[in-house]
Amino acid sequence: MNKITVDELRHSLEELPAGATFVSVVQVTPADMNKTNNPFYGKVFKVAKLQGVLDGDYTKAVNRQRLREGKAADFVSQPRKWGQRVGDTCLIEHKGTYYLEVRVLRTLRSRLVDESGRFMAKSKVAAFLKAKSGAPQQDLDKEIVIRTPKLENLRRIAIKGQRFEIVPNA
Repeated sequence: MNKITVDELRHSLEELPAGATFVSVVQVTPADMNKTNNPFYGKVFKVAKLQGVLDGDYTKAVNRQRLREGKAADFVSQPRKWGQRVGDTCLIEHKGTYYLEVRVLRTLRSRLVDESGRFMAKSKVAAFLKAKSGAPQQDLDKEIVIRTPKLENLRRIAIKGQRFEIVPNA
C-alpha cells in the first residue's frame, strides 16, 4: 500500500476526471455525542470503512431511488448549508479545510474506539450518543446517504485500482 499525504490526496482528487468514481475509505471521526455531563466526550472515535461513489449527482440518485420505490421522481435538493464545492470535483472547502463528499453505498465496518485506539463496546457509551437523524425530505424507504469527512480524518482510500494509506502533511 502506497502512502500519500493529505495535500497529495487533495491534489489527486482535484485531478479526477468528471463522472462517478467508486471508492472505499476508512475514516476516523469523533463520535457524535452529547456534551453535557458526558465523561466520554472527545474521547471516543468512530472508525468506519465505507464503499461509495465520488462526484455522483445527489438529486439524480434520490430520484432514481424514488422511482424504484414507486414514487414520483420530483425531488429537488436544497443548496449546500456549509462549504463550497471546489470546481467540478468531489471536494468541499470550508474555512480552509477540505472535505470529501461521498455517497455511501455500504458501510462495511463500523466500531467505536477510545483515544488509544482500543475497541469500546457501544453499550458502554450508548446513553451519551446522539440519536441518528434521517433525511425526511427525500421521502424514501432506503435513504441516499452522503458523508463529507475531513480529508485529515481519512486513514485509507482505495480508488481507481490503487490503495493508499493517508499520512499527515509534513
